[in-house]
Amino acid sequence: MSLLNQEIHQSGTMPNLNQFDHLAIEAEIAFKTGASGEINSVFPVIESHNYVFALQKKFFVGTDCEYRPE
Repeated sequence: MSLLNQEIHQSGTMPNLNQFDHLAIEAEIAFKTGASGEINSVFPVIESHNYVFALQKKFFVGTDCEYRPE
């Protein structure tokens, strides 16, 4: 059972676009786990969410992104 059952849309259905503020879509990987935490299955999902940031400006943190093998 999902924590967000009311937000699950079955394949082939179209969600109400008025429920979103600047709809964003992301490809994700989901896992079903057993009672003791073992992974029983892995499957692709598509996450749809509001593309809204709480910050005034978008910014990238990290000024030194050069790869340096050790």
